[in-house]
Amino acid sequence: MQDILAGVRVLDLGQYIAAPAAGQRLADLGAEVIKIEPPGGEQARAGGRFGEAMVRAYNRGKRGLVLDLRHPVGREALDRLLHSCDVLIHNMKSGSDKRLGIDGDRIQSRHPHVVCGQVGGFGRIDNTYSRLALDIAAQAEFGIMHATGEEGAPRSGWGSRRWTSPQPPRSQRAFSPRSSAGGEPARVRGCGHR
Repeated sequence: MQDILAGVRVLDLGQYIAAPAAGQRLADLGAEVIKIEPPGGEQARAGGRFGEAMVRAYNRGKRGLVLDLRHPVGREALDRLLHSCDVLIHNMKSGSDKRLGIDGDRIQSRHPHVVCGQVGGFGRIDNTYSRLALDIAAQAEFGIMHATGEEGAPRSGWGSRRWTSPQPPRSQRAFSPRSSAGGEPARVRGCGHR
């Protein structure tokens, strides 16, 4: 694959799948991606072997850095990094990003050259924008948990099993299938040079 994003520097503050997958796609296209994790690592690391596999799969080829954005020293370090970056991506729910000082308005006021991408699973529909859209939430929302887990065991949200019961109910609400699947190269295409 061509390195069409060579020279683009991305800060990835994402956890679990959506934002790290977007960052991974940018890295695959040649961008330099720096994964920022809190002390102790991102939350997916606590998910045992499944979580560690997720972290390895969606963070390959990225550089890593630990910053505690709950403290001023960590926020100042992030601010210094943003001077040399083109893109900031995360998948925090609305409100959490403001508390940590990485909401789009604040970043744009201090670093107008940075493209900010908040990857959300629900989009900006009614009151769902501030909801967390993790894989486990998607499985619950769509009734997929009804069909997962090991035969004879409680539903786990992990793994798979054969259907032994009627179809699960259909959800009235849909996750955005494009949350990390297609928008990131288009967003980054507009990056200017530092």
